[in-house]
Amino acid sequence: MDIKNSNLTQELLHQNFRYEDGKLYWKFVHTGRRTDIEAGWHDNLGYRYIGFGRKTYRSYHLIYMMFHGYLPKLIDHKDGNPANNRIENLREASYEQNSWNQKKRCTNTSGIKGVCWSKKAQKWVARCRFKEKDHYLGLFAEIEKAEQALKDFREENHKEFARHE
Repeated sequence: MDIKNSNLTQELLHQNFRYEDGKLYWKFVHTGRRTDIEAGWHDNLGYRYIGFGRKTYRSYHLIYMMFHGYLPKLIDHKDGNPANNRIENLREASYEQNSWNQKKRCTNTSGIKGVCWSKKAQKWVARCRFKEKDHYLGLFAEIEKAEQALKDFREENHKEFARHE
């Protein structure tokens, strides 16, 4: 799905789609297309796909292009929900910024993103990535202090891409 090398234009998208509350609808009835239901289909991760011009696109790519006229390298969902394609929820991001906005991993055992227990030190360890480096924020006797150190670090460095949960 190399969207950069397609003949996709903002004008072409506006001719064929109607945007409404984060969803795209076809403007014209055609084989397998209806104007009254959302265009495309969902995958098992929650992303919506639309077949258009003999190619398949993620719907948020089409929506972003409809509003901005270009496609950045990466588009981030601010709330982390791949089904929420409202234009207000989409923003241009680098790979690193996109990773900052990821949710806590399902393998997390502390319940706090970036915090783990050190058996050796018998304390909580706080770590966070920034500028492609791991930053060690310290050992903490109380998990709340480790969590606060991480929040402060993210707010200062990750700015609007900071996600704490």
